[in-house]
Amino acid sequence: MSSSPNRRYLPAIDHLRGGAALLIVFYHGWWLIAPHLLHGRAFDPGKWEEASNPLWALLIEGHTAVSLFMVLSGFIFTVGTWGSRIYYWRFMRNRLLRIYPLFIAITVIAAVADPRNLTLAGVAKTLLLCTNCDGAFGAAPYTSMFWTVAVEFQFYVLFPLLLVILNRWGLTGLGLVAGAFLVIRLVMLLHGSNMRDLAYETLPGRIEQFLLGMVAARIYLTRAAVYRRRLSLWAAPILAAQLCLLFAFNRVGGGWPTVVWWKLLWPMVEGAGWAGFIVCYTVAAHSARNGIWRGLQALGTISYSVYLLHFVVVVAVVRAGLFMTLTGDGAIDALITTFVVVVPPVLILSAISYRLVERPFLDLRKTYVIPAREGLSEHHLQAAGPQV
Repeated sequence: MSSSPNRRYLPAIDHLRGGAALLIVFYHGWWLIAPHLLHGRAFDPGKWEEASNPLWALLIEGHTAVSLFMVLSGFIFTVGTWGSRIYYWRFMRNRLLRIYPLFIAITVIAAVADPRNLTLAGVAKTLLLCTNCDGAFGAAPYTSMFWTVAVEFQFYVLFPLLLVILNRWGLTGLGLVAGAFLVIRLVMLLHGSNMRDLAYETLPGRIEQFLLGMVAARIYLTRAAVYRRRLSLWAAPILAAQLCLLFAFNRVGGGWPTVVWWKLLWPMVEGAGWAGFIVCYTVAAHSARNGIWRGLQALGTISYSVYLLHFVVVVAVVRAGLFMTLTGDGAIDALITTFVVVVPPVLILSAISYRLVERPFLDLRKTYVIPAREGLSEHHLQAAGPQV
């Protein structure tokens, strides 16, 4: 495990990362396998399944794991930098060390495996982490998950400024930022933008989720010690409410494929639920160390590799037709196939990837936080380079 040099280690964060990574594996596994077993056809987003209960809604609308990751990012960075300032270039260097090595490795593999869309401009956009922009190099299934890396990185660029806003103007400042982006999305809606794609695949659509993560961190840092028992008790009810919210999203809104105006608000609503759960779970799981918690902790450690690599395995399983039909129920058999055929190679491949590609660069990360205390000399600040 390679913990960050900029914050104390919180096991609950790796629990949540591991849970989110596992959810996204089952989401893609189920959706690419179940249509074959249920209907004898490939996945068709125009034929979205309806959930029969909130637990099935969590699987069918498992894209919510991306929202959980986004909120977690805002939470993690703010916990590590609360009340402080940041050496901007050190911060960006750490972020590149975190995401770039595996990202480049997969890009190279994709270029060799499928060079049909390989252009200099496309590769440049991909390497500049603009993979959610038109014209970026893409070679599915290798690069299918790259768009989220682009959104994350765009947030990294903004985070030091958002931290300044939070430290100076508190939640009011973050509220003004959220309001500004809400107006931006409204203007884009009036100009005919696809609100589903905008809310799902872009920084303007996801920004509130990052901001809510920052808000959650502030609540955790300022209230957890006082209201520890009360917050712990709220973890399960908030998770249950989030599942019911996803169930309503699936049944009323027609699920992810539907293009409707109110999806300009959905990332904020969805993110608020995850932000509340993150605060309460982090408090509740403060001392969780054994059994399943250790498994989730280990999974959280390799979650970035799991996230980027799992789709390749899922597609390979589907193309090879390695389906298990044990119960005769296509939906259940798709879950079993994902658990038995998809998950083990994903975990093995991700563990190897983490050890050989990620870990050596993670160990190169350095401190980028300027402690909020008196006595920092101007020479010390200038020696570190530009900071925010």
